[in-house]
Amino acid sequence: MREPPGEGLSGRVNGRLVRLMGRRQVSAQDAATLPPESAGLECVVSIDGSSAAILHFRDAPRPESAALIGHLRPMHGFTRLLLVSGDREAEVRDLAAQMRITDVRFGQSPEQKLEIVVHERRTQPVWFVGDGVNDAPAMVAATAAIAIGAQSDVTAASAGAVIMDGTISRV
Repeated sequence: MREPPGEGLSGRVNGRLVRLMGRRQVSAQDAATLPPESAGLECVVSIDGSSAAILHFRDAPRPESAALIGHLRPMHGFTRLLLVSGDREAEVRDLAAQMRITDVRFGQSPEQKLEIVVHERRTQPVWFVGDGVNDAPAMVAATAAIAIGAQSDVTAASAGAVIMDGTISRV
């Protein structure tokens, strides 16, 4: 059964109420017993009103990302690389570290991504690679934009090129 928005998902398992929710939906008493936040998406499992577990899900960079990032500076003269994401800080920083990108922007809305592109274009051409509908405004404003995968018609229409199979090595 689905709880109202913000309440997570819940259902009965062997007569017990099991809920899946984010940290913000956990009671103050249970929140005090949880370990510190970590990178990635967290899902708190509650059984009969008490926190029982935390499930962690993490993004991993595409296997070919490091090679692409390493190729851009020496072969194409890229002077700045930014990782701009709507995700949480810990997740974005972890992903950036794996790809050796030091300039990160996290928790960014589509409007904020657009502002970043507009600001950067004042001093240099901007190449934007994205994979979600929230990237579409920034893609339109970039000098060149590539959509990875075709999950969204809006994203595909906003980019100058679309890599259909989702493989970043094709960039």
